[in-house]
This record gives sequence, C-alpha cells and structure tokens, in this order.
Amino acid sequence: MTIPFFKPSADIIKPYALMDLDDTLFQTQRKIDAWQVPTAEPEHLICATVNKQNEPLSFMSQRQATFFNWLLNSTELIVVTARDRSEIERVKLPFDSWQVLTHGAIILTADGQLLSAWQQHMHSKLAPLQDKLNQLSELFASHSKNEQSHLVFTPHVDSFNNGSVNEELTIYLAIKHAQKDHQALVELAKKL
Repeated sequence: MTIPFFKPSADIIKPYALMDLDDTLFQTQRKIDAWQVPTAEPEHLICATVNKQNEPLSFMSQRQATFFNWLLNSTELIVVTARDRSEIERVKLPFDSWQVLTHGAIILTADGQLLSAWQQHMHSKLAPLQDKLNQLSELFASHSKNEQSHLVFTPHVDSFNNGSVNEELTIYLAIKHAQKDHQALVELAKKL
C-alpha cells in the first residue's frame, strides 16, 4: 500500500473577519496627528478614502495596510460600518465579500446586491419610526441653519422593499460639530 503525500486544497473555507473601517483600518490626517499613529509618516501613508470631490480624505498607516492585506488574503473579510451605500463607494479598498452598512440596516451580498429578506425586515422595523425621525430631522435642520451653531446635520436614508414597493426611509440622523466642539453637542442634547 502506498501512502499519499499531502496535497493542499483550494477549497478551504476561510475564517470570517468582521471589520469596522473608520478609525480602525484608516483615519483622517487630523486623527493621525492627534493620535500619533505609529508607522504613519507622510511618505508611507496609503490613501483609503476620498471625499465627495474625489480628493484623498483618510489614510492607512503601514501597519494598517499590512494588517488589511493579511485580512484580505487570509479571511472572508466582511465590512461592518456606519457608512451608508454612497459613503462606502468612497472607500477605495478592494472589498470582495459581504458588507453590513448603515449600522446594520443595509446588507450587501458579495456581488453588491441588497439582501432582500433583510430589506423587508428592516422596512417593518423602520417604517413605524418615520414620523418621529422626520420631526427630529426638521428640528435638527432648523437648528443647524443657525450660523452660530456650526452643526452639520446629515440624515441617512435608503430605499427599502416592503415586499411590493420600494420606499425611502430614514435610518438614522447624524449631527457633528464643524469645529469639533463637544460642548455644543451637549447643549443640543439638553434641548432635546
């Protein structure tokens, strides 16, 4: 009897890695400077995201790029992020698996398609909240129009299928302060 030699199998199932993006795999230059991110010398940075004008926005350090490369090649790397579908398009990294977006409200399959059953489930959960979210949107929008507020208000909206019709629903509301003034956000929270 002949004992065979080991032959590697290409059919191995990779372990899953669920990975946040912002401030994990990359960050803005402002945060690199503030946090003194290791291996983030300007000549070694790698652009990871662009802004709406297609200009570099967030960067990977050498350590982050090495880590990302290892994850991409050794795991089934699944993105889990607060970013919505338009924001994820500005991430310039070669993701090739499922993506969990907008705090879990949107799931894209590996081929970039919406997971239909999840869309219907999320529609049933979000639809009853729309009146309250619309009221808050109006309140935030009027408050952020005040020139002295420096608040930037962004509603995160996507289309959801309720089984027969696609409907635009608000998922969550984001408010940031343009000058990163935490106290201004505390004051807004008190008013709410």
